[in-house]
Amino acid sequence: MQLGYCAWNLRDFWEAEWLGLRRASRLGWASIKIGFPMMLANVMSMLILGIGRVFIDARWGIETFGKLSLALSLVSFFLAFVSQASMVLFPSLRQATLDEVRRFYHAARDAMGLLFPGVYALYFPMVWLLSMWLPDYSSTFTYLIFLLPICVFDSKYNITGVTYYNVLRRERVMLLVNMVSAFTCLILTLLAVYAFGSVFAVISVMTVVIVARSLWSEFYMNRLMKVPASSIGAAEIMLTVGFILSAFLLSPVPAFCLYSSIYLAFLTFFRHELVETMKKLRP
Repeated sequence: MQLGYCAWNLRDFWEAEWLGLRRASRLGWASIKIGFPMMLANVMSMLILGIGRVFIDARWGIETFGKLSLALSLVSFFLAFVSQASMVLFPSLRQATLDEVRRFYHAARDAMGLLFPGVYALYFPMVWLLSMWLPDYSSTFTYLIFLLPICVFDSKYNITGVTYYNVLRRERVMLLVNMVSAFTCLILTLLAVYAFGSVFAVISVMTVVIVARSLWSEFYMNRLMKVPASSIGAAEIMLTVGFILSAFLLSPVPAFCLYSSIYLAFLTFFRHELVETMKKLRP
């Protein structure tokens, strides 16, 4: 039924003229040369989290792996929404002028840097709700403290990194970045498992690699698009460190109050950039 529905809506395709085998082969090969690096880059990106999961399962068993998988599932649930936004942006940016692409990148980079750290504040009410629903998975929420920065930085990478790598035809650069990230994650995970013997060290490796990949891609795009660097990125790193320390060392209520105060101070300090960015993104 689905195939029939699609065939009906694409019925004008059947009226297109025959291109010939030689031309069709050339066009197909051109598409493969573009799509193959993108596919490999996507596989390498999945390996960054996959490597850690494999080693945790092998070293600490299915119980620890199950608790970690719950935390990773919550992170993946958030990233799924962001990846859909990235898919929607690609065709629009592909048809835009270079100046429009540059302006949107500048506005999106600053907007995400200012607003996405607010996700950290949601950790505390989310943990309160989940602890009532799943009281036996309290250690999962501790893992989530170290995994939550993935939501912020991988989301930025998907929108201002992956989307722009594809729009600007830098698929091979994206592949290289993801290959280096996956290889670095493998080396550091081996060190975390066999030298430190800590689950938290393995989780920290995954998070640090993803944060580093996002920061490098932002630096690369700034130079490629000739967009000035922003101090928001450095403040965002400080917010992330502040969240991890407060959530890990303090009880939930004081940690929530402390981080909320820090985040409000951050927004106040960058209030001019926030207003200007919202104006740029306004349709």
